[in-house]
Amino acid sequence: MAAIQQQAVTGQLPVVYVAKIEKYRKKGLDIFESIQRVVRNISKSVISSNDKTQSAVEQTGLMEKQLSKIDNSVDQVNQASESISVSVQEQSAAAEEVSLSMRGLAQLNSDALTNSQMHIVSATDLHKLSDRFRDELDVFKLSKDGWDIDIRPVKLESTPASDESVVSEESVELFA
Repeated sequence: MAAIQQQAVTGQLPVVYVAKIEKYRKKGLDIFESIQRVVRNISKSVISSNDKTQSAVEQTGLMEKQLSKIDNSVDQVNQASESISVSVQEQSAAAEEVSLSMRGLAQLNSDALTNSQMHIVSATDLHKLSDRFRDELDVFKLSKDGWDIDIRPVKLESTPASDESVVSEESVELFA
């Protein structure tokens, strides 16, 4: 611009042109400054969108981790459900077996009463029967207490004996 003003002062360039050149130069500077402002705004927008994109990527990563945890939890629930289902089936089978055994015992008792027969059962047989019941009932988780397998003392009721009812220890009289 200094060169143009020098030419205008020396008379080499008409003054009218100097004013027009100055006007267009000012418009050019305004356009250039406007372009710079737009470039700065675009740059800020790009930086802001990059930050938002990075934040979105991080949130997506967190959501993937959470979905993975949820998926694992669902798998664990499914496994527990399957385990419960298997346990229920085992419990049902055991209950059915116990029920059949109990019906058999009831039938045996009914037959004995119907036929007015007395069944003689040895202590060994009763012990085997109790072991069988224990095995059947062990399928069920009844309590944390163990089985009481100690032999209990025999409790006899003592009644005052009269002279008439004194019976020798060797003889046993039924239905006296």
